[in-house]
Amino acid sequence: MFPGKSDQGEYTCIAVNDLGQRGSLPTLLSVSGGLPEVSIGIPAHSATFGESFTIHCKVIAVPPHTHIYWEHITERFIRIIRKDTLGVSGVTLHDPTLTIDYVTTSDAGSYTCSAENALGKSSSKSTILNVDGDMPVVEVPLTSYTVKHGHDVALLCIVSSKPKHTNVYWIKDSDKGKLVYNHGTTGTIGMTVENPSLSLKPVIITDSGLYTCLASNVIGTGASRAISLIGKDFCI
Repeated sequence: MFPGKSDQGEYTCIAVNDLGQRGSLPTLLSVSGGLPEVSIGIPAHSATFGESFTIHCKVIAVPPHTHIYWEHITERFIRIIRKDTLGVSGVTLHDPTLTIDYVTTSDAGSYTCSAENALGKSSSKSTILNVDGDMPVVEVPLTSYTVKHGHDVALLCIVSSKPKHTNVYWIKDSDKGKLVYNHGTTGTIGMTVENPSLSLKPVIITDSGLYTCLASNVIGTGASRAISLIGKDFCI
């Protein structure tokens, strides 16, 4: 049995027999402890899509806490997170901290850490988790190139991506339809994560058309404005 705050006060032991009763000197009982004290620090966090992220929780409890869990609240649902919840680490009596192993946009929302002991349950203040990340932003500094047949040209492309993009390719649109250029396409250089620009070596007349640079990450695919490439013969 655990004493509670209501058990505090003076206690006297009384014994009774046929001759009467006698009591002891009073003794004072003070009860220390109470509901757990739960805190999680700062009121807002920012995490990056695709990375792991930790929200710290500190629990001080007398008597000791026996249960730990988190509540994740969004406009659509309330989710209870325990140590056996898939995709998370921590959430134990020894380490109440919550680590999300792979952050996605569905992890955004409000988080509260809760602890229970024999006297009841306490919860921390809530903290907001914002998730940074979007499809790649793909930009081209020039939208028009005119190049003579037989010369080289580099169609410049700049990609900004969080999380990091993992694929780059180009699409050519001409009268003959669409053509996809990937890294390693004959007569080209570039189209890699490190160098997304497309180099044509050399340009031939049939290379004329509209070119679009595209980059993909785990969220989706971003595309640039179209680039016009005009290939001219030497005699022009």
